[in-house]
Amino acid sequence: MAVRQQALTLVAPVRPSALDGLSARLDAAESDVQDALVAVMSLHFARFVLLDGPAGPGTRLAFESNHDGDLAPHLASLSQALAPFEDLLFGSWEGYEKGDLAGFVDKHAVLASTFYLGHPGLTVPQIHNDRDLRLQLEDLLDDEVDPLDLAGASAVDVRARLLGRLQGTELSTGPIDRGLPPQPVSTIVFWTLVLLVVLPLVVVIVPLALLVEWNERRTEPPRELTPEGDPRLDPINEREDAITQNGLTHHVALRPGLYRRTVFRIVLWFLETTRQLISYEGQLNGIGSIHFARWVLLDDDSVLFFSNYDGSWEAYLGDFVDKAHIYLTAVWSNTKWFPDTNGLVFAGAAKENAFKQWTRTFQVENRIWYSAYKTLTVSQVLKNASVREGASGDMTENEARDWLALL
Repeated sequence: MAVRQQALTLVAPVRPSALDGLSARLDAAESDVQDALVAVMSLHFARFVLLDGPAGPGTRLAFESNHDGDLAPHLASLSQALAPFEDLLFGSWEGYEKGDLAGFVDKHAVLASTFYLGHPGLTVPQIHNDRDLRLQLEDLLDDEVDPLDLAGASAVDVRARLLGRLQGTELSTGPIDRGLPPQPVSTIVFWTLVLLVVLPLVVVIVPLALLVEWNERRTEPPRELTPEGDPRLDPINEREDAITQNGLTHHVALRPGLYRRTVFRIVLWFLETTRQLISYEGQLNGIGSIHFARWVLLDDDSVLFFSNYDGSWEAYLGDFVDKAHIYLTAVWSNTKWFPDTNGLVFAGAAKENAFKQWTRTFQVENRIWYSAYKTLTVSQVLKNASVREGASGDMTENEARDWLALL
């Protein structure tokens, strides 16, 4: 039976008595907390981050996790692993009662408006298994080359030898149920439904958007955006590119008014529907570097964006500009100080330098950030899964050759 991946987001005020020096204490504990989180076998990625709140900068503490399966066992595992840090992490929240993380989650969890998954249905133990299986098969293949004459051996024969030498290991092989749609909606059917359902909304929204955008350009107070190279970005820059992956946290206020809130919710509903029906296999409009991402609308009408992605910030934002700027503009044009847009979806994020500067301005430093598989990209996770799927059953010569090419 397939195991679903879930998103947990907690945002709550910091107790006034805990606020002083909290940033430094979180920074100091990061390495130990990361080590402790290894024991949470349901956990893919997690972070603790301080957000601005009504009482001033850093007065809210946010926690997010991307996890396997049901919430209750995940919380129990988190509570056990982080027990030595409970006072610092959970105890910094106003209203938190010691030993009752589950009760606090019931009151303060915030639902994601979208939740994108780069490798759905692959649990943390499965991802580790697939990585170890591929590495072992690569080692076995290297061993096979010298002692055996493989020059004339068929791919089927080489594969059979490798799988024979795998016998006795505890590594699992063969297909698993990832919970992907057995009969996904075709692109043609999906876009037909879009034309029938969404197009009438667009006819109403776009003219209103032009009017609202014109008015906002006249009335929105100017905001100085942070240029690249500004010393205020040093803490963020220092944390990036330490491993194969990075974690982006972005927090910006929604533009005021019912129109912006309504459009924002409609756009995210559309993106989430698209994700479930079309982009469910780990590709977001051709972007294959995102492990998990989501937008969350907070109760103060600010927008929180979490992303765990591969490679550099520059490459990641460049992919957004090149391949998904229309979607990003449709979402973030409803937030303050976003680059000028036309008709909700045009310009905006397509203005690469302005978009990157705006992103940096509202990017928030992760105080603690954790990854369960630091060396693996999304493409490697999916490639390893293909190796595991092909390590059982029979294959034709061409299929065996393609499978060996993965090693």
